[in-house]
Amino acid sequence: LSEAISNLLQATGLHLSEAVRAVTTNPAVAARVPGRQRGLAENERADLVRFALRGGRVCVIETYMDGDLVFSAASS
Repeated sequence: LSEAISNLLQATGLHLSEAVRAVTTNPAVAARVPGRQRGLAENERADLVRFALRGGRVCVIETYMDGDLVFSAASS
């Protein structure tokens, strides 16, 4: 995910929010993934990735799946 966002930012000059949407919500909608049709919305599954931009690269800080922390860069 972080590589895809970084590559898209560098290749297209999209705004960060547009790049994130392009690699997360849009593919889920196109693939008709249940519970992921409207992005972060009521009654939709809430998987979240917390990240930072460092030197033009996206670095994943934490990942949550269905509300549970499943990855933390601080503990890896």
